[in-house]
Amino acid sequence: MWVCQRVQSAHFGAAKGQVTLHTGVLYTSRQSISFCRISDNKHHDAAAVWAHLTPVLAHLRNDIDTESSIKCLHFESDSPSGQYRNRSNAYLMSTIPFDLGYSDISWNYYEAEHGIGTPDGVGAAMKRNADDLVSHGRDILNARNLYDELSPSTSIKLFLVSDEDIAEIDKLVPSSIPPVPWLINVHQIKCSALGITDVFRLSCVCSRCNTECTCMTPVRTEMKPASVKKSPKPRKSRTGAKRKMPRTAKSTAANKRQKEDTVDCCCLVCSELWSTSQPGKQWIQCQNCKNWAHVECMGLTKATRSYLCDFC
Repeated sequence: MWVCQRVQSAHFGAAKGQVTLHTGVLYTSRQSISFCRISDNKHHDAAAVWAHLTPVLAHLRNDIDTESSIKCLHFESDSPSGQYRNRSNAYLMSTIPFDLGYSDISWNYYEAEHGIGTPDGVGAAMKRNADDLVSHGRDILNARNLYDELSPSTSIKLFLVSDEDIAEIDKLVPSSIPPVPWLINVHQIKCSALGITDVFRLSCVCSRCNTECTCMTPVRTEMKPASVKKSPKPRKSRTGAKRKMPRTAKSTAANKRQKEDTVDCCCLVCSELWSTSQPGKQWIQCQNCKNWAHVECMGLTKATRSYLCDFC
């Protein structure tokens, strides 16, 4: 089964508030279903993504595939690091589907500027239907209102996602998740066992479900949160200053140095804060945007002294 998806936001009529539309198309060997998850919550992180995906997968298991014959899930999406290309998403995809009875999962990332896909068409249809309602004198005030107005008149399968649903998924995300190597460059992540991810630089569909790919060598990561040692708290000097950020050159201006000492940074790939990272982890700074990332997350070696990140 294939799932293509995209997250969008829109507002209709006189309402100034926005609603989140998480659109997609579900493909099975027998049928295809366009769906849209609607929510007042504006979060688009990994927890929110899986709060939107879980009712769709539950609908597939309970209402469509009543014999539980579908075991493989293949997701296709674009590559925003805040939503899909991060280790929180990798952790959730290696756990939640297995709880629902699926045993083989892959996530395939489109290349940048891949163009408009079917999820965008579903989103356009939703917005057009909402605009038609507004043009006939109705006003869309919130997600519940939009859901109630469109449910009787559209063939798109609608789901309503609440703040509580997203909060429940957010509780499942551990505070410390192992970094996934190459994550900024990969095009496919596979999970054939609970809590285990295999990362591929290129997407591969040569093998059947529950069989390992023989044409590529993936990097395997055990998505088990660290439970023995907690991340150390940032050390403070005698003057109470925070732990210094990694620097490649010393600043000559005293005020600039003081500002750098009090500002935290996060990894471009895994979003781990410098102040909470484990001692000994090597960081590297992009020469162009001046943002920081783990050397391990970027797939570099400790001998690397300068680089440009993929965003630059």
